[in-house]
Amino acid sequence: MVANRPCTTSSQPHTAQAHSDGPCRIQSEGPQPNPHKWSDGFNIIAVDYPVGVGFSYGSVVNTSESAAMEMCDFLQKFFVLFPNIREDQLVLNGGSYGGMYVTHVAHTINEHNKLVALGKGRPGARHLNLESVIISHPLSNFMSHTLWKPEMFCVQRRVWNITQCELAYRRLPACLQKIQLAFDQPTDANRQAAFECGNEGDYGILGDLHGTVRENINKRLGVPPSVTYVTLSDTVLENFKSVYDKVQISTRFFPQLLRDGIRILREHMFLVFAQAYFNGRF
Repeated sequence: MVANRPCTTSSQPHTAQAHSDGPCRIQSEGPQPNPHKWSDGFNIIAVDYPVGVGFSYGSVVNTSESAAMEMCDFLQKFFVLFPNIREDQLVLNGGSYGGMYVTHVAHTINEHNKLVALGKGRPGARHLNLESVIISHPLSNFMSHTLWKPEMFCVQRRVWNITQCELAYRRLPACLQKIQLAFDQPTDANRQAAFECGNEGDYGILGDLHGTVRENINKRLGVPPSVTYVTLSDTVLENFKSVYDKVQISTRFFPQLLRDGIRILREHMFLVFAQAYFNGRF
């Protein structure tokens, strides 16, 4: 399974499966064969997730926890349709905001498997053969994410101007205090204050589009104009923002997953960002 941001579909051209994992690469002239596709040796499920992005439809959720429950339910139904691969090892793969909800999916599946083993699972539910989790350049700790943001936009990428950078660094200490308070005392008021100070829009930055121009996506994918295809859903994004979903530390699930034998690969593009993440608490 491949996943990215809460408002983005996993089948968008800037996600991993379109660049390196899947059978095609999206080029300016259209989809082209990918000589390095993972699908030569593995079965890949790219899920439009959460509901409301891509071609997906149904009941819309607004938290990583509830989205993970939906994914677990989807996988149960998927393996009913494809029982021949039920026993194959399942690897979850996600990036960016996937650091939040892919980790929740792994936790939900792991806990589900324990209930099934005890005979306490939902009627008809079966063991899901979760083997490992791959998380690329993840947002998994809101404190660390906020901490390195000025470094990224002022030093590494130089996206912000001098005025924006001065404002960001001046606000940072108070913002980190608000986030810590939200972790220690997770009331709605504290979570809202933390979210607002640490959110991208606080410094006038647009949402994370990973370098992709929205209006060109459908054309590059060859989606007919008559087909409803939402690559980035503002509605889904606003739903997640409304409950301050990102104000958490999803790596809190890592210790138990590792103790239960679930392997975790956590990949970072820049060492400075990795240090910022790993210096954050689990």
